[in-house]
Amino acid sequence: MNKDKKKEKKLQELHEYLAGYKINVGGSPSGTLSDREKVEYSRLATELWNTGWGLGIGYSSDWQAFSNKVDILRGYSTHQ
Repeated sequence: MNKDKKKEKKLQELHEYLAGYKINVGGSPSGTLSDREKVEYSRLATELWNTGWGLGIGYSSDWQAFSNKVDILRGYSTHQ
């Protein structure tokens, strides 16, 4: 049960990180983006790529790999 709570917390962290981005059901930005939002989406794309998510690279069904990527995306070092 404790592991499920930790997984739920990790998913919530990812949700909170991504919640500020406007998206439609298809996953693309919804509506017209301001110049600031365009810069933020570009930064998000770079961060996702650097984390190992994107264009089929770095996909794993391993929970620890997913958790590490969320930590890296949120700015935490997993190599302490």
